[in-house]
Amino acid sequence: TENTNASWLGRQLTAAGASVARVLTVPDDEAVVADTVARYRDAFDAVIVTGGIGGTPDDITKAAVARAFDRDLVVPDDVRAHLEAKAERFAEDNPELVDRYDMDLDLDAWASVPEGGQPLLTDESFAAGCVVDSVYVMPGIPE
Repeated sequence: TENTNASWLGRQLTAAGASVARVLTVPDDEAVVADTVARYRDAFDAVIVTGGIGGTPDDITKAAVARAFDRDLVVPDDVRAHLEAKAERFAEDNPELVDRYDMDLDLDAWASVPEGGQPLLTDESFAAGCVVDSVYVMPGIPE
């Protein structure tokens, strides 16, 4: 099975002049992700981690990256405010979805980043990505 997200990202990075040295798929296991990030962050100029950064219980990536750097997860006020505004706009534009699915987002989970990390916010995702040293953490959805 092709990892279409990794293939897409590899093409984008190559087109931008980067040399993709390795693509690795690991299970959604915090210890495995943390160990992999800790090993690869010093071995490569950049490590890109995608997916598992939302606010559901199986989204462990940001906690794993924080663990790899021996840092806590924090919720920056500006990131939380950005996501609150985004959630309000979504609710206004999609009241039927909010009602049908009883959408109650844990904004602190969606807004959290490893301490000292630079938040990355997009219009396409509720989840805040981040950069910690040379590790880039982004949503799994290419957009």
